[in-house]
Amino acid sequence: MKKSAVLIFCFCLICKILPGQDNVVPPKIEDELSIKLKKFEEKVDYAKNIKEILEYEPLHVEEIIFKKLKYYEQNKPEALAHVLAILGEYDTPRSLLTLAKFSSPFIEGIDKDKSIERPRHLRVNAINALIKKTTPDRINLILKVIDDKDPIFQCIVLKLLREKQIKEAIEPAYEIFKKPYSDETLSVKTDAACLILTISTDPQIKNSVLLNMLMEPNIHVRKAGLTLFSVGGFPGDAEVRRKLIDVIKTAKLEELELACKAAGTIRLTEAENELLVILNREKSPFIKWECLNSLYLIDYDSNELKKMISALIQKYKVNDQIVTADQERFTNLLNKITTQKERK
Repeated sequence: MKKSAVLIFCFCLICKILPGQDNVVPPKIEDELSIKLKKFEEKVDYAKNIKEILEYEPLHVEEIIFKKLKYYEQNKPEALAHVLAILGEYDTPRSLLTLAKFSSPFIEGIDKDKSIERPRHLRVNAINALIKKTTPDRINLILKVIDDKDPIFQCIVLKLLREKQIKEAIEPAYEIFKKPYSDETLSVKTDAACLILTISTDPQIKNSVLLNMLMEPNIHVRKAGLTLFSVGGFPGDAEVRRKLIDVIKTAKLEELELACKAAGTIRLTEAENELLVILNREKSPFIKWECLNSLYLIDYDSNELKKMISALIQKYKVNDQIVTADQERFTNLLNKITTQKERK
């Protein structure tokens, strides 16, 4: 009997209904809230409707919502999205646990062996509601679903955690990053890396991520790694810098373009000779522009740069090899170099 009493008390505590506490919603308020919740099934101003509902006593709103949750999930999932948004405004254990339930991958049925998969968009709605505030309880609930079997859902969670700068997500993101990947989960690896490079202040883990991606045999992983140099992953590590030079020497086409851009992003002065070789060798105006821009960023001689850019502009005008918009990029770079020199 004592064990049963404890369980009942714990359930009451979670639901914010302590023994002896009156949690009955007045009939008038119940009618008003039911009408407003019904509006979510129609085409109304949802934001206005949510704002009006939030003016009521939270416990009253919760009570009415919980009476209707099963109906919404089974019959009106489009309305459920707005209901979850309302619960996201409350920090009661009952609301948070409900959002955690809706972020889970399966709907528990009577037969536990025959669980139904929950639609991804509802799971995302629940996560969006949870991450409205970054309290420890909410963060812990979100981190529980970060390692999911649905790669699209994983990417969404990783991006939200990155945008909110949740430092607690760095370690689990690193574990995800280190896992073997497939074509389906490549984007998950990239988003995990992006989170680490954006949020982490540990140079060792950031350099480890960049090195791992640059050394990958898969070109798509290498290209993704090259794009991440610009999101906060400044690699002061000499090994990373040497590896980037190796990539510049062997890369082709779009990968080469990204590598040249990365060299400028991290001010890779050691790559000066390689950039000049590529500039003279490659025909692509996109690669040439990235070479010139990176040379500008690593403080290559401005007079020489101006001569090279002017010659290219003239060449493209005569041969009509590139469209006007691309030609403007060269002109703008020339103007930037000229203006900077005048200011000096």
